[in-house]
Amino acid sequence: MLSQRYTPSYRLAALCGGVALLTLSACEESSISDNTAGTGAAYVGGHVHEIDELDLLGSHGGEVSEGDIRNAIHGRQSGGVRAWPGSPLLVVQSGATAPDSIMLAAIEKSYRVFPFSGVTTDSHRDGRLGRDLRLAAARSGCTHILCYWGKLESIREDQVTKTVSWVPIVGSLIPDEQRSTRLRVRAVLIDVESGRSEAFTPPAAENSALSPGLLRDSSRDKQVYDLKTRAYTGLVAQLIG
Repeated sequence: MLSQRYTPSYRLAALCGGVALLTLSACEESSISDNTAGTGAAYVGGHVHEIDELDLLGSHGGEVSEGDIRNAIHGRQSGGVRAWPGSPLLVVQSGATAPDSIMLAAIEKSYRVFPFSGVTTDSHRDGRLGRDLRLAAARSGCTHILCYWGKLESIREDQVTKTVSWVPIVGSLIPDEQRSTRLRVRAVLIDVESGRSEAFTPPAAENSALSPGLLRDSSRDKQVYDLKTRAYTGLVAQLIG
C-alpha cells in the first residue's frame, strides 16, 4: 500500500499537487448581451449582434446635407432631450431579445417601462431601425425610447495558489484567481415625436473578487450582478437629473 509509505511531506505534495510559482494574467471583453458570457441570472440571453448607432440615429437613407447638420445643432441648442419621471419609455437592450431584469428593476422605480427587443435584421439600415422603433413606441403610447449598450472588461490573474491537484475537489476550493471587472454602459434617449436624441455615459462601475475554481461561475455572476446594479442605477440617475 503506497499510503503506508508516505511521509508527511509526500502526503502534502499529493494533496496540493504542486503550486504554480508564476502569476499569470489574461484580459477578456464581452457584451452584456452575450449569452455565453456567464451561466447565472446576471446575464440575459442575446445574439451579440449589436445595434449600430448609425442605423439607430442615421439619416433617412439619403446623403447627409449641411442643412441636416445645422438643424441638428439648432435642435441641440434649444435644449437636450429629457424624459421626466413617470414618462412611458420603450426600453431596448442592444443585441438582446429583451432588457435584462436588473435594468428593469432599476428603471421601473422612476418610469413606466415597455420592454422591447434589441435584435436587429439586415433590413434595419440607413436609419430605418430608428424609424421602426419610433413607430413601435408611438403605437405603444411611449413618449421616449431608451436604447443602451454595455461592455464588460475583465483582467484575470492566476494566483500563486493555482494548483494542479491529485485531489481536484480540494484544489478547487483554494482561492486561486483574482478577477477585476469593469462595466461600461452607454445609452441614447430618443424623443419619439421629433426624433431628437441625447447620449448618456454614466461612470464605469468596477469591482474585484478572489475565487476558487469550484465557485468560479458563481463568483463572476455575483460580480456582474453588482456591476449592473450600480451602473444601471447611475444611468437612471442621469436620466432623471
